[in-house]
Amino acid sequence: MKVRVRLDPMTTQAKLELRGAVEAAFEPVLVPEALEFVGELQRQFGPRRQELLETRAERRQRLRRCSTSCPRPGRSARPTGG
Repeated sequence: MKVRVRLDPMTTQAKLELRGAVEAAFEPVLVPEALEFVGELQRQFGPRRQELLETRAERRQRLRRCSTSCPRPGRSARPTGG
C-alpha cells in the first residue's frame, strides 16, 4: 500500500501552519475545525506553557550544576571534623 505524503505547509484561517509531512491517514483528523481548536488553545495557553517550559529548563540546569556540590537531604552542608 502506498501512503501519500503532503510536504507543503497547510495553513488555516486562524493562521495556524502545519509543517512537515502529513500522511493521507492524518487528513480525516486534521480538519479545519480541529486545527482552529488547536490554534485557540495556543492563543489561550501558549504564553503560560512557554513560561513553564523555560522554568523547567532553568530548574534542570540548576539541578545539574548542583548534583555534586549541593548538600543533599539528610547530609550536613559542611563537612564535620572528628
